Amino acid sequence: MIDINFGCLVAVKTRFGWDESSKIIVELAKRQLDLSLKYKGEPRGIYEMRRHLSCYFKGLPDFKETRMRMVTTLDVAELNEILDEIAARYASC
Repeated sequence: MIDINFGCLVAVKTRFGWDESSKIIVELAKRQLDLSLKYKGEPRGIYEMRRHLSCYFKGLPDFKETRMRMVTTLDVAELNEILDEIAARYASC
């Protein structure tokens, strides 16, 4: 079982704000995705990650379109690109 403590994510976001913590949170999301794919394979690993990905980025402004793209894709490369976009876009929030 892959366990990422979401309480820690809330603490990081609260303490540092999105500008400093967005890259850290994106890296955690990528790590969990990699582990999910390693243990469960495609597409099951992606299906199971969808609900977790939404939790990682809860509270971001104007995030609906990005979230919809993120939770509907089945392509790992595209999902990583979306996560990189999130890190770049919200680093200045």
